[in-house]
Parts: sequence; structure tokens; C-alpha cells
Amino acid sequence: MIPDFNNVGLLPPYGYEGPQEIENRSPYPSTLIDFVERFSTTPQRGDLLQNFINYRKSLRATGLTSGIQWIGGSFVEDCEEIRKRPPDDIDVVNFFYPFDDKDKWRELVGGNIDLFNPSYNKKTFNCDAYTYEINKNSIEYIAYYLTMFSHQRRTENWKGIVQLDFSEASENTAEEILQERRVAWL
Repeated sequence: MIPDFNNVGLLPPYGYEGPQEIENRSPYPSTLIDFVERFSTTPQRGDLLQNFINYRKSLRATGLTSGIQWIGGSFVEDCEEIRKRPPDDIDVVNFFYPFDDKDKWRELVGGNIDLFNPSYNKKTFNCDAYTYEINKNSIEYIAYYLTMFSHQRRTENWKGIVQLDFSEASENTAEEILQERRVAWL
């Protein structure tokens, strides 16, 4: 479950029991549906979420179906209150489980190079997105992004992030929720 924002407008880095609590801490596991329901609070956020869903669908179309995504940045903050503006993008780190055939991974990346290019993803999907295959060297990247996503740059406040399971293919249902909300926003 994704917790409410704390008193400074951030997802808390851990639950009410404190940092020693293992079960209820960041990254908070979530379904795509719950994520969309929680954060589609304005038309601007709805547009960003639609772009994010399109990004997920594009990745899935390449054959990537197993992994996790960490979502951080201002999108999972009360940006409208903190900064008096909506978030500009969705920060995403994709960690995909390795293929048994290493050549298949290289072919997949080489044949879809744009989807692995942060500049392309930012321009096309409004996602500041990075992708890694989980392997024995992954711990460095995992530690780096956990550190980067777990602090607010301006204030250095600790904050939580959201974790989505990429194997959960619920983009179409999430889009239906966004469409219902768009009608309500009109």
C-alpha cells in the first residue's frame, strides 16, 4: 500500500514504526492500478500517467515482461503543494530480470535502442527513465538509484518511492481509470 504524504508532502521513507520496520518501507510495492488511482489527481498528472502507460506498453512490446520499476521524483510527492506546480515528468528505473540467452538481451536492446535512451524517453513519454538488466553487478545501480530517489534534492528530506511489478499487464485497465477521471475533470 502506498502511504499518504507526510507533513512535508513526501512519501515517508518507512512506516509508522520507524526505520527498523522491515515490512512497511520504501520502495512501496504497488499494482499499476493502485498507482494510477493514487496519483491521477489532476489532468496534468493524468497526462503523465498516460505517457507512462504508453512507455510500459512500448517496453512490453519488445518482449520485456519480467522485472520491477521504481517510481520516484516529484511525481510521487505533493508537488502541487510543495512547488506550487504539477510534476514535469515521471522518474522511472526499470530493473529487468536476465534472459537465459544473453544474445537475446543484446538483440532486444540493439533493436529498440530508443527505448533505452533517457533523452528519447523524456521527450516521447515524459519519463526520466533508465533501464538495467539485473545481474551480479546490479547492486551498484540499485544502491545509486535508491539513494537518488530517497532524498529530495532541494531539502535533502528523506522520502519514499513506489515499486511496480512489470510482469503485471494491467495497462488497459489503468487507461480506463484515467479516461473516467478525465471525464470527471471536464
